[in-house]
Amino acid sequence: MPTQGGIDQKKLWKYGVNDTGPPLTKQLFDMDGFVIDLTLADKVLLSVGWRSYDHFFHPTQAIVDRGVGSVIDAFNGMVQYDWQPGDLRSVGQYDFSWEIVWLDGTVQTTLPLAYDYISVQAAPFAGRKAYTP
Repeated sequence: MPTQGGIDQKKLWKYGVNDTGPPLTKQLFDMDGFVIDLTLADKVLLSVGWRSYDHFFHPTQAIVDRGVGSVIDAFNGMVQYDWQPGDLRSVGQYDFSWEIVWLDGTVQTTLPLAYDYISVQAAPFAGRKAYTP
């Protein structure tokens, strides 16, 4: 029996350019707010694209296109993606969605919530040379 747990508290994930950790961990919910039980999932895939509010005229460019993630707690719908070198190479804000491939071959996509996003930030003083007298 699925449980309704609402939306988890983590809404913004912050990373620096070229970070490879910590991994992106998320609890997945269906459109009615119920936790998705992933016991019968074959695999989970992550897609991350540039955050755009104008999808018709400015299509989203993916920085991760169906990267293979892990189910870390199937019953509670917990998934994780371990960043690969180069995934977070560009400063910006990104939406993400998870694709669940079930054992019977069907696919279910969880859509990003408006307030769930990833921010990739430059290091402080990036590109500046140290002052030496």
